[in-house]
Amino acid sequence: MPRAKRPLAEADRNVNHSKSAKTTSKQKPGGKIEEKDVLNSAGDTPVDQKSTSQSSSSSPKVFGKFLTRKPKSRYSTQLVVEEEHDSDEPGTTARKETFDYSKKDGSKLRAFLVDRHLPTAGTREELIARLESSSIDYESLFSTELTEILNRRHVTGAATGTKDIKIQRIRLNDKIDYNTGDSHATILYVQRDIWEEAIPEMEQKLEALAENPYTTLTPAQLAKKLEKQNLASTGSKEAMAKRLWNHEKKDLAKTIKLRKEKLEENNAEMESYIGHPVPRGMDTRAREEKAEDARISNEMWVSRRNAVPVCDYDWKDSHWAGRTERELNEICSRRGMPGYGPKAAMLKWLDTGNIDYQDMYMGGLTRICHERGIGYKESDKKADLVRRLSEADEAEGSG
Repeated sequence: MPRAKRPLAEADRNVNHSKSAKTTSKQKPGGKIEEKDVLNSAGDTPVDQKSTSQSSSSSPKVFGKFLTRKPKSRYSTQLVVEEEHDSDEPGTTARKETFDYSKKDGSKLRAFLVDRHLPTAGTREELIARLESSSIDYESLFSTELTEILNRRHVTGAATGTKDIKIQRIRLNDKIDYNTGDSHATILYVQRDIWEEAIPEMEQKLEALAENPYTTLTPAQLAKKLEKQNLASTGSKEAMAKRLWNHEKKDLAKTIKLRKEKLEENNAEMESYIGHPVPRGMDTRAREEKAEDARISNEMWVSRRNAVPVCDYDWKDSHWAGRTERELNEICSRRGMPGYGPKAAMLKWLDTGNIDYQDMYMGGLTRICHERGIGYKESDKKADLVRRLSEADEAEGSG
């Protein structure tokens, strides 16, 4: 639903419009009375009584809940508002984001509340109740507001991409049960994930040591391994092999015990910080969501680069026309070509010694900006970078 059409106050769906409507009349000369449009008392909107009664009987109504911000509120509290619309108009309803809040940790619940401009204080139960009584529609937010949400969650490249891509990335991040913008929570999850993967691997290695694997080594090989472990390298081959074997089993069992103790400490700290027990394998799911986000981000950059027409130089008769792009890139790099661009741009520079900023890729322009110390924003488009570089050239020329 477009932002401009958001309702600004709560509409009571139980109001009887036929009773609450007002009719204005005006007496004309001769005693005739002219009745004007019927006005709805709630919003002074002209209403056709006949069409209203007909539509109410022939077309079922659906009530969609939306959010509107309460003016002058300390928290800019968003209110749940109901709007009536015909069920055969699917495009008029905002998409309500749905979540299973019971699986989200405290940091993610608070992140959701911040997104909705709601207070974040209270118990876990209070946070969930507050979220369940409200909703959010990403489609109705401005692109800058979506960028703010991504930035708060520490998602890289938050300002880049279309509005649809930003919404897609937010919804992917929504699936992660902890707040990626909370550094301490992220560290706890990463530590636990590392230990959960390492412990089974070490246990398998300990099981493999049920038989002595060092009996096939020569005395010289055994002595070298024993010295590396600061163990005595004296005795028979069998004695050295047994000494090395016992030491490795004992050391591995000690490491497993220590790791398990650390994992228990991590679980206790995580449960205390997050607010509820965390099932195993959660960060594995988080890695999958982050990998999918990286794929979307990469596709976005590739499509963005390929979508920009760069250089239309006619290079068919060029001396360098037979070279591959890789060869041309190496030649241009050795000869000091600024930035980089497609094959046509490289041939243009080799043939004429000149190249326009418009001929280059976005990456080539950002490289030039970086090398010259020219500031730019991650959200800059190609036209912005060209303008920044051109202005810098003019400033240097006038100076």
